[in-house]
Amino acid sequence: MDLAYWFAQALGPTPGLPRSLESVQQRARLVAEIDGPFITGSSFEECVVNIGMRIKEISSKSASYMPDVSDNLTRMNLGLRLWAGCLSAAKTIALETMDGPNSPEDRARIFPSIDSLAESDPIYRAGVEAAPEFKRLRDDAYSFEGVPANSPVRRYER
Repeated sequence: MDLAYWFAQALGPTPGLPRSLESVQQRARLVAEIDGPFITGSSFEECVVNIGMRIKEISSKSASYMPDVSDNLTRMNLGLRLWAGCLSAAKTIALETMDGPNSPEDRARIFPSIDSLAESDPIYRAGVEAAPEFKRLRDDAYSFEGVPANSPVRRYER
């Protein structure tokens, strides 16, 4: 997710949130549509080619979710930032990941860095806010236990 965010930064300054993504449900659906491994391959060359194909895929898949954003680079920038924010938060509020269970202590330790980046990047923040809806779309269990009370991930808490 860090690599995706760094690519987004390289694409240009943080764009504004388009009207088409004001709905947290729409943001979560977009992230679900573009979700997938960012780095795949067994060699350096294969990894680089696959990253390029993944970024191109994010741009094309996001077009129908952002009809008001015609520029491919802007769509890529938005998609990468939203995906990175949403997945960072979603993995942290998950009850467990491939690495094992998440405890309230894990969330309390990890969320300050997520929230700090969300404070400086409104699109990343919009992704963080969509994490609970993303988890609901996938019928994945999650918990806010250990998450700071003022974290943007709690904005659409149910």
